Amino acid sequence: MALLPLSLLLSSLTLTASPDDVSPPAPRPREAEPFALTLSGGVSLGAYEAGLSWALVRYLRAIEKETQTDLSERHPQLVTVTGASAGSINALLVALAWCANENAPGHTDTIDKNDFRRTWAPVGFDTLLPASEVTPFSFVEQRYESTDGLLARSAFESVIDSFHSKLNERRGREAGLQYRYPCEVPLGITVTRAVPETMEEAGLRIPRQSFSILWKLEIDSKGHAHIRNQFLSEERSSDALVYLTQTPRSPPVSATPSRGRRTRSDREPSLKNPSSVDADAVIKALEASSAFPFAFGPVHLSYCAPSCSTGAPHTTVSVSDPACEEVAAGLRKAASPGTRIPPLQVCSQDFFDGGVFDNTPVGVALQQAEQFLTQQPAREPLPLRPLTYLFVDPDFRRHPAAPSGVKLKEVPDLGKQIDFLFSAVGTARSFHLQTSIQNKGWNQTLLSHARHTADWLFKLAELAGSPPVQAAPTGSERHAFGWRLAQCLTKPAPEPLTQTCLTTVDPKKVDNNRPVPFTSLVAMAQGLRDMLTQSGAMCGRASPLSAEEALEVAQRLGLAALTQRFLAEELNRSDYGHANPGDLQLLRQALLAVTATLGQVLPCAGSHGTGPFSPLRVPLAARRREAEALAKLKQDRSMVVSSRFSPLASAQLFNFGAFLDEPLRMTDYYIGIYEAAHQLAESFCTEQNPYNPVVWDDQVESQQQCIGAKLQVITSKLGVAESGPAAYVFETLAKRELEAVLGKNALPKILAREEWAWMAAFPPPPKHKFLRDDTFTVSQVLSVLLSKDAFCQDTKGLGKCLADLDLKELSQGLVKEEYLPRSESMRLFLADPTRWRWELVTHSTSRIATIQTEARPNWEFGPALNAVRLLTSRGADLREPLRINASSVPLGQTPSGTSEVTPWLFTLLPYRASIDVAHRGLMLSWFEPTLRPNEQFTVRLGLNPLELRWKDSAVPLVSSSFTPSLAYAVSTLASVGAGPTVEARWREQGREQWALGGEVYADFVQERIRLGLGFRDTPGTPWAGLVYLSFADVNGMLFWMTR
Repeated sequence: MALLPLSLLLSSLTLTASPDDVSPPAPRPREAEPFALTLSGGVSLGAYEAGLSWALVRYLRAIEKETQTDLSERHPQLVTVTGASAGSINALLVALAWCANENAPGHTDTIDKNDFRRTWAPVGFDTLLPASEVTPFSFVEQRYESTDGLLARSAFESVIDSFHSKLNERRGREAGLQYRYPCEVPLGITVTRAVPETMEEAGLRIPRQSFSILWKLEIDSKGHAHIRNQFLSEERSSDALVYLTQTPRSPPVSATPSRGRRTRSDREPSLKNPSSVDADAVIKALEASSAFPFAFGPVHLSYCAPSCSTGAPHTTVSVSDPACEEVAAGLRKAASPGTRIPPLQVCSQDFFDGGVFDNTPVGVALQQAEQFLTQQPAREPLPLRPLTYLFVDPDFRRHPAAPSGVKLKEVPDLGKQIDFLFSAVGTARSFHLQTSIQNKGWNQTLLSHARHTADWLFKLAELAGSPPVQAAPTGSERHAFGWRLAQCLTKPAPEPLTQTCLTTVDPKKVDNNRPVPFTSLVAMAQGLRDMLTQSGAMCGRASPLSAEEALEVAQRLGLAALTQRFLAEELNRSDYGHANPGDLQLLRQALLAVTATLGQVLPCAGSHGTGPFSPLRVPLAARRREAEALAKLKQDRSMVVSSRFSPLASAQLFNFGAFLDEPLRMTDYYIGIYEAAHQLAESFCTEQNPYNPVVWDDQVESQQQCIGAKLQVITSKLGVAESGPAAYVFETLAKRELEAVLGKNALPKILAREEWAWMAAFPPPPKHKFLRDDTFTVSQVLSVLLSKDAFCQDTKGLGKCLADLDLKELSQGLVKEEYLPRSESMRLFLADPTRWRWELVTHSTSRIATIQTEARPNWEFGPALNAVRLLTSRGADLREPLRINASSVPLGQTPSGTSEVTPWLFTLLPYRASIDVAHRGLMLSWFEPTLRPNEQFTVRLGLNPLELRWKDSAVPLVSSSFTPSLAYAVSTLASVGAGPTVEARWREQGREQWALGGEVYADFVQERIRLGLGFRDTPGTPWAGLVYLSFADVNGMLFWMTR
């Protein structure tokens, strides 16, 4: 009933006109098709997202330039970009790249040289974990800042300098016109408060930590970039917003200018907001949004709020702080008339990674985008085009491999509890995504609704006995068909049989060279509604239909279904530059009005339509709900989630994996470019213009041909063939994906077709290992990533899909490929992964201890942490190929809070102390050099400078011994060894001074405890046996337990 007034409105429209009488309207200004981009967090996954983001922006900018002169092409417009964690860094890069002036001096934006690649290429463990000259991981703290966590922010120095140069107005003047004018892009990031803010609601005190920072990037007439706070209206605003303090613009050069001289404010056009957020504040906010807990320290932000909640009683002010006056003015402007904005004061709090509670800020993008669009001058929502939200999710796989099928034994254990905690954390990080997508009308667009309605009408026609109806043609033949169908539908009494109706149209009213105008589409929708109303009236009579009447109704329903399908396909036409906005809005209303008549024709299917088990009732209720929701929406919303086919190196080590080495990050970067191109091609093939010369059907092979044809255009605009690494990654992944979908046997055939033959022009794959260029190194990494396949989870696939590797498989694969590492941490990782883990844990515990010591010198858990440091440092030392000093005392790597002399003093204590049970003896050793040729065997040079035995006298027998031995590692916890012994007695002369013998022993607990058996060939007491219990790393244990 809510749609009934629409039918009265449409009945007053002119139905159609002859082609001779219709003159094309004058071209109007292009209507931009808005899209919003959301980038999730993922630490080193930022390199993959960087490649995907660069490709997306580069392609859409290229399309935008083409549409400057061609109104038939779509005109994309970035209306919002949001990000969390590492995604916040890429979000700012996207906004800057969208507004970049491609003709600026020194500007480079090729596939191998752009800001996205330059941002992520240098960031690795070698810079994130500052190393000493001794080992890749050390206890040295000099390169850490006081605000750092486990990782050092100095790794992002080049990124920070780059952002400063782009956002600093003075540097911008020196660099020239960096950005295009006019351009503005809303930008949103999420942050998490270290100390929850307490809010009161209905008498309850509720803590909250997740907040959003909303900005807008604006470019002035001089090509300078400014970041400003974005203020939401009350209907879209949320209390969980952080407004950073803004810096007012400089005053005019002269307040009282002389005659004929213009002031600075006269020379510059006024901006929408006369203030901006300082570049330092912007960078600090990005650091806070990407400050992964434990990995980075919290970031202190200054912001404006009515009161500063710190757990203490709130403090309020009567007048806004001068630094917050600009924020207060913006809030007053966005608020409805009469709303009181309380005075604001400057507050300071520590903030962490925004992805802790909102790793996918789609809700933030929704608020910002729709607010931005409503503020555009003379901007009405596109009636036939939704606001598209592209959500970049690196975890979503395309053609995933099936699970291994090995069912683990169901037993309660600690592992289950740990898995639960990790899954709970993952759920918390996507909690805001769940609330954002619920009851928001996502993907309920006019296009999808029109298609569903056509499917419903075809089912109804089939149940009513309609003969099969041939689908509408595509390409150039569609022009004449559309005109015939329009004339047929607008006759006072159209022929019920489709073919008869189309052939009786006056040929003079058919145009073979252009599609039906949008005014005629509106008339067709009205004629369709009238036809359904008449058919419903016939079917709803009390008396049953005659055979002739039933046949006529069935034929009319077939014609109605064909018309609805035709109208739905017309929504994909790209010539909106020539359409009148009013006609587009009327077409939208007309299509929704058709849905209101569907219930009237339900009896035409007899018991199939009105019976309790009718297959039409439930879909009809869904169509009605869709129509009601679409009638209320100001702008249709469409959600597109990115997907990837290839495994990623950055998915290892809890998404820190790509920080191991630059080629790993660059491989993920080029994979991101491929995935962006494939996503674009796939979307084009899903939503095809029916007037294209070639329209691909829904068959799998046809879809892959369409994707190939679209990829040729996309790769040309991205310049893939000009980059060796990009071309290799692109060609390799494209072939593997085709093989997964179509099967290995079909691959040569489809690659030989025109749609895919263009890849043969790519540079040949690298063959010479000695060159070691980027292409060859990336090819090695990609080869390892693609080395594990399995059956596809989707049984429709004819080939095998790619499975993810574990860390061990990655390291073994790179070693097999003879990969040459570029970083010290990667060198150690490939040489000895176990030692690399011990070194990483050692460094982590050392850094945690330093942070805690600086914050709380008398921390109660300090001894426990030192015990962990003792175990981890010992575990790393045992993996070294050559050790002169086996002690865990950190010589040359003094821990924080310890004097440099202290470690050397502890070397005066013995490294090993052994108790000789058989002879009541004590054996002391200060050095025990070891040589470890491989995983299993270790050569030890046991040297006991001092041995004391009291068995036969009160005066101890003093001696020294030397025992070279060979040990074999039975497991990670135990080893056994044996070797000869030479003993020298200090008080004996001649033959009694020397004794020969041997030992066998077993070491346990990181070789700290030893149980040994031995003998000495002593004169008078041949083969004297000895039994001893030994403790190693005594000085190291004493050092760490006294910290």
